[in-house]
Amino acid sequence: MFIEVILKSLIALIIAFIVSALVTPVIIKTVKARQTILHYVDNHLSKQGTPTMGGIAFILAVIVAMLFSKFLGSSLMSLAVMVAYGVVGGLDDFIKIKFKQNLGLRAYQKIIAQTLIAIIIAIYAYRNKNIGSYILIPFTSIEIDLGAFIIPFIIFIFLAATNSVNLTDGLDGLAGGVTAVFMLSFCAIQLFYANYLYNEGISEQIIN
Repeated sequence: MFIEVILKSLIALIIAFIVSALVTPVIIKTVKARQTILHYVDNHLSKQGTPTMGGIAFILAVIVAMLFSKFLGSSLMSLAVMVAYGVVGGLDDFIKIKFKQNLGLRAYQKIIAQTLIAIIIAIYAYRNKNIGSYILIPFTSIEIDLGAFIIPFIIFIFLAATNSVNLTDGLDGLAGGVTAVFMLSFCAIQLFYANYLYNEGISEQIIN
């Protein structure tokens, strides 16, 4: 069962990589969205016109990978979350491109949208029998029941993770490099958790 999870994950990874590599050039030519640089950042003016809205390719790649790999259950909620945050980011980019300025959505508008999405996620997780109010300390078998406090905890995690990317995005690949390290760490934690569930005999959570 655990080997099946690893194989499905690798297949999904390969499919997502291939799809994003094929779709990205098409999106760049079709959408024709270009980044606007702040007028006072003189040393970065040469980057004016850099293609943006590449997140569309990532979202499509994940959707295709999940369909082919047949990831269902809670994974669909993860996909819905990604699409929801992608819509917020896409709207932000659209405003920048439409009005040819670097300022898209206001900071408070982003926070409100992000918080609403996070609240929905938190309530769903709290009410979901496969998630609930327990958190597992990474690389241990220690579980902590946060009760209803899991809701603000989840909201904080989503807002922190989302805005940490926003703060680094656009700085010459910094967001990509940081995200790569984060994702590799997250994969290691997830595989450990899948193995933990398998050892505990909770197989239905592993496949989902």
